[in-house]
Amino acid sequence: MALIKPHHWNAAIYLGTSLLAKAASTVLLIPLYTARLTRTEYGDFGLCATLYSIAPPLLSLAMTAAFGRFYFDDVNVERRDALLGHLGRRIAAISLACAIAIELLLDVLPGVHLGDLLPRHLRMALWTAACTPISDLGALFWRQEQKALRYAALNLTQFVVSTSTTAYLLVVAKWGLMAPLTGVLAGQATGAGYGLFLLLTRLSTRGFPAESGLLARAVRYSSPLIPHVIGNALLVGADRWALEYYGLKEELGLYTLATQLTLPIVLMQGAWTEAAAPRFMATWRDQGTAAARHQLVRVVGGYILTCGGGLVALMLGMPILRLFINPKFQTAFPLVPWIGLGLVVGSIFSAFVFTLEYRKRTALIPLLTLGSVGVNIGLNFVLVPRFGVYGAIAGTGIAYTVRALVLGVAAARNLRDPPATVPQNVQQEHV
Repeated sequence: MALIKPHHWNAAIYLGTSLLAKAASTVLLIPLYTARLTRTEYGDFGLCATLYSIAPPLLSLAMTAAFGRFYFDDVNVERRDALLGHLGRRIAAISLACAIAIELLLDVLPGVHLGDLLPRHLRMALWTAACTPISDLGALFWRQEQKALRYAALNLTQFVVSTSTTAYLLVVAKWGLMAPLTGVLAGQATGAGYGLFLLLTRLSTRGFPAESGLLARAVRYSSPLIPHVIGNALLVGADRWALEYYGLKEELGLYTLATQLTLPIVLMQGAWTEAAAPRFMATWRDQGTAAARHQLVRVVGGYILTCGGGLVALMLGMPILRLFINPKFQTAFPLVPWIGLGLVVGSIFSAFVFTLEYRKRTALIPLLTLGSVGVNIGLNFVLVPRFGVYGAIAGTGIAYTVRALVLGVAAARNLRDPPATVPQNVQQEHV
């Protein structure tokens, strides 16, 4: 038996891709950000980052989640690809139509703004959000196919486009805040172009009429996830908006930088999710609940090891990072270990949520997430006025912990064996 299994190679490729495509952008661009942006502009960029998380599921009705899950509904490759093609076309059409409608609304109401973000900033965030669901189609498809190299090629291409565009506009054109906003849009637009190409080629619907009620089925699966995804973004962004609300603009800029420096932990979590999710679901489908329980223990351990290892590596590399950061932003470094610790604890949630996704009991996910958002917002209003940025970090960390604990109980219930009177075979386990 090979010591390194295929899914381990996939996890390594996903992680390597993330490190090159995202962590490299941290190394390359943060020195430029800290040199070319003020603390206030950096804070505004952090606020736009929250919109990149909140807006895409609203524009697409979060149907990229259905796209990823419906991949496992049919073992016939041609029928499955056609199903995904029909669904992908609907996702693209709805996302672009919603963006156009909002663009027209911004024209009718030219004075619209959000906090200190200007209409031009909102427009950039809007079109980035519209491109994101279409861009995600390619990455989702190759992940479910467990074709990690193709997944990597797509993500690295987006990284090159985004990073080079941002660097040019910051250094040469001196666009200030508009430079990173334009760079992010360029990267997502590149991914969206590939997503549309995939819909016209591999995911061709020729000869396969659209399934009756496909859109309704996708929305029924995904709609409970909309508040979950938005709530998940608010878990990350509520503290930033709390700092903005209380006028702590410079602390917001430092906090934005500190969260970017914890990116390796987020990348570790994402890489393990990319590798573990398809394997866990396939194990449950093919071998039943007992095998799924055993597999979940390994998945949880994987999150602790990978994310905890990311935090340790980050702390060891801190002296090197200091060499690249402008002195006016050096006070962000003491925030990093506390933010990182909250991310390690929060990563366990991803393992438990697999059980609800497989059972298609997604209605429970937003309840848990929105409850955690309520905890986070409440704690921020209590702690931020008293403790500033450390109060924001504490509020978010506690909210992560509460959500992971509650969902852990729900996951244990979903992995119970069925009643003894029901035959326990693969057909009954398969959704």
